[in-house]
Amino acid sequence: MLLAGCAQVPTTSSDTAPSFTNQQSRCLTDAEITQWAQAYAARQPLSNPPEGMTAEDAACTRAKLQATSAMGVLASGNLFSGLFQKDVLTRGVVSFGQPYAWKARPKALKLQYYAEHIGIADIDKNFGAPIHEGDRDKARIMVAIVDWNTRREVGSGTEAPTGTWDPEETTSVDEGPIIAYGSLFIDQSSTGGKMIDVQLPLNFYDTKAKPSGLYQIVISCSTSAYGDFMAGCKSNILYVDNFEWVY
Repeated sequence: MLLAGCAQVPTTSSDTAPSFTNQQSRCLTDAEITQWAQAYAARQPLSNPPEGMTAEDAACTRAKLQATSAMGVLASGNLFSGLFQKDVLTRGVVSFGQPYAWKARPKALKLQYYAEHIGIADIDKNFGAPIHEGDRDKARIMVAIVDWNTRREVGSGTEAPTGTWDPEETTSVDEGPIIAYGSLFIDQSSTGGKMIDVQLPLNFYDTKAKPSGLYQIVISCSTSAYGDFMAGCKSNILYVDNFEWVY
């Protein structure tokens, strides 16, 4: 399963994207994602971590998602199954969906998380999010079993988002049906300093269907549930680890 994520890298004089005082966010390259995923699966540290990645993250024991912002635009920390590309400088497009060889019907997705910081929304571009500046932000972890022939593209940035979808609110999208989903909203910072075990029960819209399309799974973790609407807290931090199915 391909997971796309982000790392923190220092700003240099050659950067063309908007810069921050100390650092900016960039997404890992395909090669860096592959390297990190292989090291994570083997529980081995990265031998040549991307520039700016902390020693803790390079140890590959968990994934750290950290929000940031530039010119008033929210960049949520994200980890998801699918692809990411920049359409223009201020707009990104996420293509949700990955192939998956289903062999049994799971009851839930089990994982660990730790919300180091879930703050008050300090950015809202008024693109229709159910939260606004001054409201408590929410992180979200979501899984969906789908039967799609193409990936679902969601674009967001300085203009209203396109292609947004929520498996809790619909049984299908243009790309095909949603067979099942699980979802967790996190609206408080965690305490205790230890990863939290949680299960996301799968709610089935169709208990007999078996995915046969090109793309059968979506997993998405975000520091701001409504980050595609450019609404949330720019300092949220979320850790996730140990994803596995419960049968």
